[in-house]
Amino acid sequence: MLSVRAEARQLVAPDYAVVDGLIEHTAGSKVEAVRSVTGSLDRLTADVAALGGVPFDEGAGRRPLTWSAYSSATREELYHDKESMRMERTGQVIATVALRVTVRDLDRLDDLAGVLAAHPGLNVHGVTWHVDWDNPAWPQVRAAAIGAAIGKARDYAAALGRALPDGPRPGAQGRRRRPAGDPGADSCSAGAHRDHRGSLPHY
Repeated sequence: MLSVRAEARQLVAPDYAVVDGLIEHTAGSKVEAVRSVTGSLDRLTADVAALGGVPFDEGAGRRPLTWSAYSSATREELYHDKESMRMERTGQVIATVALRVTVRDLDRLDDLAGVLAAHPGLNVHGVTWHVDWDNPAWPQVRAAAIGAAIGKARDYAAALGRALPDGPRPGAQGRRRRPAGDPGADSCSAGAHRDHRGSLPHY
């Protein structure tokens, strides 16, 4: 059996953007560091709420603007001592909170960028673009991937002096749902692309 794989990609407008960042404060004690980072988080989320943002939870659904403070940590600050060639304690404590903001109303991105830039304790790690699982372009890109796989299979069959059996054309019948983790399951790049691979066995 010869397995043929093909890929299709379509560039489209994203359904939402995700902004990931980290709020960080350094202080002389753990209590003070945690108090400082908590205060920064409260001020930042209040500014996001002023733009219409709400905390992300199960009931948030596809709200235009949501935020989530999903992890926090503290650690001792260290520095590299050039004489001993060892990491030494400074006596300071660093507290951090990881923050994620999801924007579905992309017209608010400029305002959100201004809010985030106004908070010096926040380091933005990146912005990623995503499409929803039910975006209307998915059937098109799946059909294109399947069609490309069929075309490759016909080429291989012709090279071997064989013919590919006739079958339904892409989109002619309902698509069989694949279980999670299946190598042929739908995939999407972390941006405003829809990416799908189709595979087709040939005997």
